Amino acid sequence: IILENCRRAIASGGHLAIIEPFAMPADAPTPPEFAWVMAFSDLNMLVNTGGKERSREEFARLAESAGLSVERTLSCGGFYSALICRAVS
Repeated sequence: IILENCRRAIASGGHLAIIEPFAMPADAPTPPEFAWVMAFSDLNMLVNTGGKERSREEFARLAESAGLSVERTLSCGGFYSALICRAVS
């Protein structure tokens, strides 16, 4: 619903950046310097929002179902990434 509301607020061709720590594949090692941050982020998300981690592909599917086309993914440093989306008609 949030992405759908964002899409309605953006003119066709406009852009939206989804900045999130995308879930890593289960077999991917967590860099040691980020292990505590990832654990705290998981706990915070589960306790405060009842949320769940999503992979880049899961975010892309949500964006596309809201009328957004994924153009690229950018690393924001650390474990955060930005999914750059364009509003389609």
